Amino acid sequence: MKVHIECHAGHRADEEPRVIEIDGKRLRVLGIARRWQDVDARYFQVRLEDGDRYVLRHDERSDDWSVVEVVRASS
Repeated sequence: MKVHIECHAGHRADEEPRVIEIDGKRLRVLGIARRWQDVDARYFQVRLEDGDRYVLRHDERSDDWSVVEVVRASS
């Protein structure tokens, strides 16, 4: 799964995700439900405009983003 994250840049680079592009489909982040950090990365649980929830990981050393978990909206 190819993922690209567009972020709002605040006082630190790539402060929080605003748009996720997955396999060519762009989805706006409607809200950040939770955020946390470990030694090497920051995590965001986000709600997207299609109703799905994603857990995103931002590796601060490499500046790479990845999808850790997807919770699909019920049909």
